[in-house]
Amino acid sequence: MVGLITPWNFPVAIPLWKIAPAIVYGNSVVIKLSQDTPLTGLLLGEVFEEAGLPAGVVNIITGYGPTAAKALINAKNVNTVSFTGSTAVGAKIQKRCGELGKKVQLEMGGQNPVIIMPDADLDQAVNICIAGAFFSTGQKCTATRRVIVHRSLLKEFTDKLIDKTKTLKVGNGVATDTQIGPIINQKQLDKVLAGIHQGTSKDGATLLYGGQRLSGKKYDKGFFIQPTIFSDVRADMVIAQEEIFGPVAGSMAFDEADEALKLANSVAYGLSASIVTKNISAAMEFIRRIKAGIVHVNSQTAGAECHVPFGGMKASSCGSREQGKAALDFYTQLKTVYLDLPS
Repeated sequence: MVGLITPWNFPVAIPLWKIAPAIVYGNSVVIKLSQDTPLTGLLLGEVFEEAGLPAGVVNIITGYGPTAAKALINAKNVNTVSFTGSTAVGAKIQKRCGELGKKVQLEMGGQNPVIIMPDADLDQAVNICIAGAFFSTGQKCTATRRVIVHRSLLKEFTDKLIDKTKTLKVGNGVATDTQIGPIINQKQLDKVLAGIHQGTSKDGATLLYGGQRLSGKKYDKGFFIQPTIFSDVRADMVIAQEEIFGPVAGSMAFDEADEALKLANSVAYGLSASIVTKNISAAMEFIRRIKAGIVHVNSQTAGAECHVPFGGMKASSCGSREQGKAALDFYTQLKTVYLDLPS
């Protein structure tokens, strides 16, 4: 039996892309939903039931992570665990599964860069960075956190980025014209605001735009924050190393391509990375040298397709990839058989 532990930010997609390959390859599953978004997953359970899936194949539980997830991991009949969530929690799960001898798959955090080369189309680069950093309120492990810009383009790019960001509408997530919805809850909002405070008051980065919680009649019943842009970010700053799980991005300047790649690789994470360029040689060098499991050329870091493998390097992932044909490696066991003819 497989134990699945899923986060709040993709309450349909992530449960489905774990459940589907698990049951296709012959497993029954127990899935523990996030305590922040359980209703969507429970509706998925109703869909499976209406579709005629046999009882006991997909089992859904809810509850607080440290108790419900712990019980799931420790269950004797659960021999395989797949987790998506924070790196800190993933490390604890990895340790416990190691102690119990259980197969484990972890998808965790990211500090994802976009490199903007000197030949980049700036309007395209701005759109890529806004989509990656700010859409879904930046609440994605694949969201853009660092924008590494050639020094010759920095001012023009920054001006365009700020101008475009100012046009984005923050509001109710179900409104058709909303582009940036709310942060999930007060606890997460506090973490994002603390990260912004870290950048301004401790790291010494320059806050160019945003950084404030929004208030007023249409904002007081939710956790809304302005999209936030930093400049003068250095690789040794906390905001350049740790993940701020919200609509926050910082820019860094480079002079040579080798410097840009070193900056991009200078973090503990290695989930997703992107380059904006018209030069195929530069793109291929980036693909070869970037330490990330998901690589984009002229597209946003947060883009992903369900039919291809998903996962990162370094502290972003552990175990075999999710999705695509790679899912076969995790949800099955390889058996080698020697069959001799009787004498």
